[in-house]
Amino acid sequence: MRSDQLIIFANFILIVCIVVITACASNSVNENKTTAPTVKEEANTTPKNPTINWMTLPEMETAMLSKPKDILIMVYAIWCEESKRYEETTYQESNIIKYINEHYYAVKVDAEEAKTLTYRGKEYNIHPNTGHNEIVYELKARSIPCLVFLDEDFELQGHKMGYTNMEDLDELLFTYND
Repeated sequence: MRSDQLIIFANFILIVCIVVITACASNSVNENKTTAPTVKEEANTTPKNPTINWMTLPEMETAMLSKPKDILIMVYAIWCEESKRYEETTYQESNIIKYINEHYYAVKVDAEEAKTLTYRGKEYNIHPNTGHNEIVYELKARSIPCLVFLDEDFELQGHKMGYTNMEDLDELLFTYND
């Protein structure tokens, strides 16, 4: 190669390097803009996947002291496929989520909870013959899953045993909410 060809080749390599470095730096700046929203942007966004505000029994009882509401208790079991189906379908519907969060205190109770559960001043433990926590019997939940509807005075309004699709749950929520 002649010296003038080497100079041209060296300049070409230098230009290619500058273009590549500039493109990478530009991409890095653009990625930061799209992946790091400002505090103001974060404050104005709503959750993409809203969820039901599930509470424990003690949390619900404390909340009832300051703002009484109707109560929805879901009695479930970890192994139960119909209980899981609620999470995968019915409890994914935004209108259901919104209605429950606005009009009910939602509580989940594991039917086989081994630890002591306290509800309305009484302690509940595993029943020695059934393996279910005795709260299940207090709530009159005769199946797993079972939705238990209580009014703001803790009075039983109704049950829905087994899986409930979105349309039926929508109707039940409206029916049991005074």
